[in-house]
This record gives sequence, C-alpha cells and structure tokens, in this order.
Amino acid sequence: MPADLFQLKPSRKYVVALLLFVTYAVGLFVHNLGVQQRLEQNLLDGASLELAKQADTVSAYLSEHHNSLANLAASDAVANYFAGRDLGMSIEYGLGLHLQNIEDRFAQLIEQERLGERRIHGQLVLIDNHGELIARVGEGPAPTAEDSHALARQLPQSRNLTLQGSPQLLRFSQPVFIKGTLRGHVVAYSPASVIVSLLRSTTRPETIVLVGTGQPISPLAAPAFHQAELAGLLARMGASASLHADGLPRLAGEPVIAVLKHGIEASPFALAALV
Repeated sequence: MPADLFQLKPSRKYVVALLLFVTYAVGLFVHNLGVQQRLEQNLLDGASLELAKQADTVSAYLSEHHNSLANLAASDAVANYFAGRDLGMSIEYGLGLHLQNIEDRFAQLIEQERLGERRIHGQLVLIDNHGELIARVGEGPAPTAEDSHALARQLPQSRNLTLQGSPQLLRFSQPVFIKGTLRGHVVAYSPASVIVSLLRSTTRPETIVLVGTGQPISPLAAPAFHQAELAGLLARMGASASLHADGLPRLAGEPVIAVLKHGIEASPFALAALV
C-alpha cells in the first residue's frame, strides 16, 4: 500500500505540471491573439481616419469647382444675355456683346482654375433650358456623343456631377435661375484623372470608385480594384464602411484583412482602400 501511494505522487505532480503548462499555453495564446486583434484594429482605425481625410479633401475640391460654376451661372454676363434675348435682341444688335462677355468669363475661368500647371476644365458650355447651345469655350476633350437637347432634359435643377465615358470625364453642371425661373445650365468637362491625382501616396492600395458599381474611375488603379469580385463587394457596401471578409485578393503575397470605403460627399464617388 505505501508503495502504491509512492507511485501516485509523481502522477499527481505530472498532472499538476501538465495543467499548469496547458493553462500557460492557453493564456499565452489568448494574450497573443488579443495583441494581434488590437494591432489589426489600430491599423484599421488609422487607415479609416486617413481615408476619411482624403475623401474630405476630394469633396472640398469638387465643392470649390461647383461654386465657381455657380458664380458663372449667377453672373451679370449670363443674366444680361437672357435679358437681351427676351427683349428680342439679335447677335448683330446687342446680343453678340453679351455673348462675348460670357465667353470671356468662361475663358478666364479655364485659364485660372489649375492644379499646378495643369488646366482643370477642358470645356465650359452654356445651354438654355431646351438644350440649345449658347456658348462653348475650351480646347479640351468633351464626350463624343453628348446630345445637348437630351442633356437639358436629364440635368436636375441643382448642381450635379457625373462621370462620362470615352474619354473619362467629370461633367459638372449648375442650373441658371433668373428671377426664380430655370433658363439653362452651365456645364464643365474635366479629366477624371484630376481628382485621382489629389490622392496622397500611401502604403496601401487606394483608388476612387463609382459608388453604384464599385468600378475604379482610373485605369491606373491597382489591379485588385479591377477584379469583378472586389468591385461587386464595394458596390454592396455602404457609403462609408469597413468589411472583414474571406476570399479577399492577396497583394504581393500578403493577405488583405479588410476593405475600406468612404463616400465622397455630393458626388457619385467613394474612396476605397485595401488593408
């Protein structure tokens, strides 16, 4: 009997030691997992904050150019043109002077609005509320199939921004109201690459995408953003969201832990990033 008790003691010590080791291993695993989760969350929080700041920068830029068009739409040059037309003036008798004033204002804005040395607006156009072309200034590209009459029916009675294809252009529009009546629209066409160039370089892939489709607006976006699966995922996400999901694309052999998206206010665009 004493011999049996002597044999039991090492077994109990072994069990206690084993339990202590298992407890330590589990505790270490849980601690390391918690540290990893905190590091990941800190990374995501920092990336989300940076993305929001960049989205605000682009939004402010777009708002600034909308305001420039609003000033044109409310200018004396435009008001005087429509007043003269209502009085029955012809181009030969008085109306031509008002038209020249509009074209001068348009040319001045095209020359002044720059990003570095690069002109922002390629063309500025004024159409009446039926779509009749009044003025067109600028040498830059414009959509090849833009029908001004159809455009006048489509444009809302508020500032608007859309992406036009072939070539990729931003189309800004601002309604012209005179004494509370819609008389036409000031329309500006700008290369989409202008707003893409506003993004600051980061260690993570970022690009501007269309909110509705998730497609990048720049052909130079990282290849991952051109994948149909990622575009579909971005389209389904909310305007400003962070998503952890399985099956995300790998970048340079490294797994992507999250997709971030932040809406750009008053535009059909969002800023997207892979972390």
